[in-house]
Amino acid sequence: MKILQTILIFIIGAIIILSTGWAANKFRKPEIIEKKEVVEKVISQLECPNNFEIYQDLIKKGQFVNLLENASSYATNGKFIKDYEITINKTGEIACGYLYVRARNDGKPLDEKYDSIYINPHDLGGHLLRSRSILILNPIVNKTETLLPLNAISFLSELPYNPMSQNYRIADWVKLLNAINQIKFNIALSTQDPTGFIDEVKIAYKCWNSQIGKETQDCQLSK
Repeated sequence: MKILQTILIFIIGAIIILSTGWAANKFRKPEIIEKKEVVEKVISQLECPNNFEIYQDLIKKGQFVNLLENASSYATNGKFIKDYEITINKTGEIACGYLYVRARNDGKPLDEKYDSIYINPHDLGGHLLRSRSILILNPIVNKTETLLPLNAISFLSELPYNPMSQNYRIADWVKLLNAINQIKFNIALSTQDPTGFIDEVKIAYKCWNSQIGKETQDCQLSK
C-alpha cells in the first residue's frame, strides 16, 4: 500500500513539474534576435589601358617623371660602360602608369636580336622585353621606342637577350612604388656599339585614393 502511495505521489509531482514548464513556455515573451547586416564595399583597382594615347594624355597633364635623358651607354665584355643609378622619390599613392624608353645606336634603332635596354629597380627588373611593348602610334624613325604597363614590366634577368623568349619574368612596379617612398633604378644599354644612346626614360602615372577607389591628383614621382 505504501508503495502504491509513493508511486502515486511521484506521478502527481511529475505532472505538476511538466505543467509548470509548459505554462512558463507559453507565456514567455519571444526572444528577439537582431541580425546586423554587413555590407562589404568592394573597391576596384584603377587601371591604365594598354593604349598609347592614354600615355600621351598623362604626359600632357604633367603626370610623369624623367628618370634619365640624353645619356650615352654601352657594354663590353659583359659589363656596362656608363650605367646610371637614379633615385626617385614618391609621395601619395600610384594607381597605374607606363614606362617609356627611347634609345638608339648611331642614328639607327637598337639591334632587335642582340641589343637590350636594362632597367632594374631593387632587383625587380632587367633587360626589357620589347616584344611585350604597347603599340606606339607614329613611331620615331631610326629610334627604338618601348612602352610597357607599369604593373606588368616584362623582362629577362640574364643575357643573352632573346626578343622572342617565353622564359621571362613580370614585375609589378606599381606595388613597388607604393611600398617605399624612395626607389633606386639602375639603367643602361646592353649593346656593344659605343655610340649607344638613351634619349629618355620616363614613367607616366595616375594617382588615386585606395580607400575610396577614386582618381586623385595628390601623388608625385620626382628626382
